Amino acid sequence: MGPIDQETEAACRRRGIVARFEDLLEAEPIPSITEIAASLGVSRRMLSECCKKSLGMSPSRYRRLRRMQLMHRALRDENPDLVSISAVAHRYGFRDLGRFAANYRTLYGELPSATLQRNRDVAERTPGSATRESFVIALTRCNEQAARRRGQGRVTGRALPACGLYRH
Repeated sequence: MGPIDQETEAACRRRGIVARFEDLLEAEPIPSITEIAASLGVSRRMLSECCKKSLGMSPSRYRRLRRMQLMHRALRDENPDLVSISAVAHRYGFRDLGRFAANYRTLYGELPSATLQRNRDVAERTPGSATRESFVIALTRCNEQAARRRGQGRVTGRALPACGLYRH
């Protein structure tokens, strides 16, 4: 078995870990990175390396962006008369509502209240219509905004973490 075969096996294993990682992010409440790594049977370091190579970002950042997508979907699809922004934000683990609102606006170009208001204005909703593609589109939009701020053209893949969300 040569080095090419070993790379292929490693890449295949990495893809499998990332696919299972993404499946675990569908759970509610979204588990912690430590819980996810334990469920996958890998170390946090291995999970981090797989995510960085496959997704171009850390598992924590991807998890935050995924929660933001779930939040956006909930505000867009749930009955606006029965849901509050703070209740949905807490459901998805957002505790600092001010930071959440600022990051939401950076990613989606509007405040959460505007998404909920638009939902209120729409008479007929299609629950569950958000797809994986909408998440990729949101990540791409975030990436392009970051590139424009840096004065660059369109960038791909590895630049996604530069979108400015959740800088600590």
